[in-house]
Amino acid sequence: MVFVQTNPFRPQDAQYARERIITLPVATADTGIIIVAAHRALGTIWRPGFHYKKAGVMLLYLVKAARVQNGLFDRPDGAKSQACVRALDKLNRRFGRNTVTHAATGVRRGWSMQRGSLSPRYTTSWDELLTVGDQRQQPGRC
Repeated sequence: MVFVQTNPFRPQDAQYARERIITLPVATADTGIIIVAAHRALGTIWRPGFHYKKAGVMLLYLVKAARVQNGLFDRPDGAKSQACVRALDKLNRRFGRNTVTHAATGVRRGWSMQRGSLSPRYTTSWDELLTVGDQRQQPGRC
């Protein structure tokens, strides 16, 4: 699903919000295929002249690769596609996140989420799970 919307808290601006759901012929893990589909959907809902506040892509109806059902004429990701995705993932694991990306994501990174005040994720991350240990006071700590 691709969506766009203006700021509803600015009534002085023209308001607009649309979404488009695209169904792929067969499930894919290939980011390139998803980007092409998202651009096509965006082209059907984008209207010039609006001050957009939010736009995004949501992936719906996710399935495990082992459960992808083949179509009569459409096949899931082929060996070449899978190799490309694996290579991209391997490079990003080795050299850092977003070292290698698709050109459609852009090259300027003017904005990023502020994570300085991020709350701990006790319920979803084993590394941040609270532990009960020795309650004795350590020197130099209150």
